[in-house]
Amino acid sequence: MRRLVMSLGLVLPVAVQAQPVMDRETCRTGWQAVNAAMGQASRFQTIEPMVTDDGWCRIDRSVADLRDKDFSELEWRATGVTQAIEESGFPESLEARFSGIDMIEAFGMDLPPERAGAMAGLTVMAERDPETLDFAIRAMDFDFGALGAAKFSLVGGGIDLSGLKRMQITIGGMRIREAALSLDTTPELSRALSAGLAGQEQLALMREVVRVLPDDTVSEESRAALVAFLEAAPAQDGTLELRATSEAGMGMIQLAGGGMRLGESVSDEDVKDAAALLLSGVRIEATWAPRD
Repeated sequence: MRRLVMSLGLVLPVAVQAQPVMDRETCRTGWQAVNAAMGQASRFQTIEPMVTDDGWCRIDRSVADLRDKDFSELEWRATGVTQAIEESGFPESLEARFSGIDMIEAFGMDLPPERAGAMAGLTVMAERDPETLDFAIRAMDFDFGALGAAKFSLVGGGIDLSGLKRMQITIGGMRIREAALSLDTTPELSRALSAGLAGQEQLALMREVVRVLPDDTVSEESRAALVAFLEAAPAQDGTLELRATSEAGMGMIQLAGGGMRLGESVSDEDVKDAAALLLSGVRIEATWAPRD
């Protein structure tokens, strides 16, 4: 499940342009191509999706050997599927809706046994423009039921995602212009989401990054909100709204170089220099509203 989400959401720029009506052959070949590229087990690659009355590809337990670590239902539709398969690229648009996700089995979250079961959902919508090379993840929305919710979006451009060779040639021109996160969390969800972090050491680094961010990157109000959110870790209870924008766009060199320098930082000055490189030209706005 985690690998499938990565492929559909973090790599595929997708959304709903003309609300395509799918046919069974496109559903089948599209599904097989995604799973073959990811090296998924044969039980996934041999699934024959059905087509709903309103033109969505659909997979559920009536047509597939779905297990607790998978999902209960998946519906999706896309445009440009045939070309994407032929060129090893991505569709021009995609919308996918997962439901019945077990957060313990599918995402490996550290939650108590009573939280097991098909309680979560995920919606992904994204798109790319073959003419302008713009792309966007319009929505990557996680519904964690009673535990909370997380919504992520991203807008960028400069990379030709229509085929593997063109991606390789143009990747240096990729720019991220906007990213946004909305997190409505509870202590139980916060602990589960932060379990993969390297404890207090990682939190300390994140707090230091926020502390040294230049004023032209973050206002004092936004800085205070981020500090309050991090200080409440790992049991935050409330809503975080975070938005980062860059007029010029964050490029690959900036992202890779700044991230590498941040990971290698050993002093406060190192952290400051790395943060300045990573977030050069970026404006961050943040609010944190703890629950009473």
